[in-house]
Amino acid sequence: MPNWVEGKLKIRGKPEDIKRWVEECLHCYTTNWLGDGAHTELVKGAVRFERDPDSEEMYLYVDKSAHIEGTRRNFVEKGEYVDLCEEGKKSILVVNMKAAWNIEEQPYIEMSKKYNLDFRVYDYEMGMEFNKEIEIVEGEIATYRLIQFKDYKWECPDPKLGG
Repeated sequence: MPNWVEGKLKIRGKPEDIKRWVEECLHCYTTNWLGDGAHTELVKGAVRFERDPDSEEMYLYVDKSAHIEGTRRNFVEKGEYVDLCEEGKKSILVVNMKAAWNIEEQPYIEMSKKYNLDFRVYDYEMGMEFNKEIEIVEGEIATYRLIQFKDYKWECPDPKLGG
């Protein structure tokens, strides 16, 4: 069983690019155990992205943890996420995420290039007592910090996340 790294994932870009990323990269699956083993199926409609042009808001609905395609066990957590679409600016969607063991930056670099999006991750790992911050802008690493503490429980902003 893995230690889970937990935190926030920020996705920045044009709303239509964020929508395309959500539709192509966030998927919920269910696994059924039958006599011959595990059978995994896509749960259709479990991830939905909507944009309300009247209120300039975007909504992401995730019915159960959604796998981020192209990553090794990175997930957007179940929830309803609402953020503003700012006219003439890049919009930012902030979601709760978790990953088994660690966040690898390479999949986010590839997604940044493919979808014209920027990604920023800040995660906590209580068990191994580290935080990690990664920022990918236009397909390049802009920030990479592995943050360790002398006294994790005291110095870490949220020492109970991850683990």
